[in-house]
Amino acid sequence: MNFIEKYIITFNKCNLFFIILLSTISSFLFVLFGYLIKTVIDNKDSIGEINSLLIFIACFLSIRFLMPAGYSISEYLTQKTNIELSVKLREQVIDNIQNSHQEHFLKKNKGELNKVIESMLSSASSLFYTICSDVVPLLIQMIGIIIT
Repeated sequence: MNFIEKYIITFNKCNLFFIILLSTISSFLFVLFGYLIKTVIDNKDSIGEINSLLIFIACFLSIRFLMPAGYSISEYLTQKTNIELSVKLREQVIDNIQNSHQEHFLKKNKGELNKVIESMLSSASSLFYTICSDVVPLLIQMIGIIIT
């Protein structure tokens, strides 16, 4: 693992934990929704009773409300952490460049250095966003579907 990957993983462990937790809960609700519908289709007679119908409606509405809410909060935390991560990485890289008195950096064009820094930050940002928003929920959903 290189420096940036280690930095991304250890940057804000609290937010990263909540992002993974919310993704896990939302993915579990996604799988649970499919299981709820499957159960109703397989047992059509059980939904005929009023109590069963009320339980189904309550479960259906709860899942349909909580699942997108969890994904939305997870998305918000991902974006917020992503912005903070970009700022911290930019500060650290610029400090490293300014503190080094090597002729290598002095000879480089400032615009070229900025392009390299922005490219690095864009890659780190994309990596973090992909892990939190795409990979974690997909893995959890796949595991949940396989288990059920």
